[in-house]
Amino acid sequence: ADGGGGVSGEAIEFHWLATISVGSMRMTRAGTIGAIPGMHTRPSTVLALIKGLKEQHGDNLVVLFLSLEPNELPGAPEAGGR
Repeated sequence: ADGGGGVSGEAIEFHWLATISVGSMRMTRAGTIGAIPGMHTRPSTVLALIKGLKEQHGDNLVVLFLSLEPNELPGAPEAGGR
């Protein structure tokens, strides 16, 4: 056993896009968020993202759409492409 629970310690960057509703206003926001494999899950990362949106826009926001994808594109040099 490695004793570390499989945590590599290196964060992977994800790009997110969210459309939210606050009162009668609708807005789309985007950004990046890091997650550490073995420590963070997709649900925990989404909850952290929503928490940040609520800190910026208030607790009464409603998420209408959310996309969370790895920020690295296929074929990028970091992914072993040319």
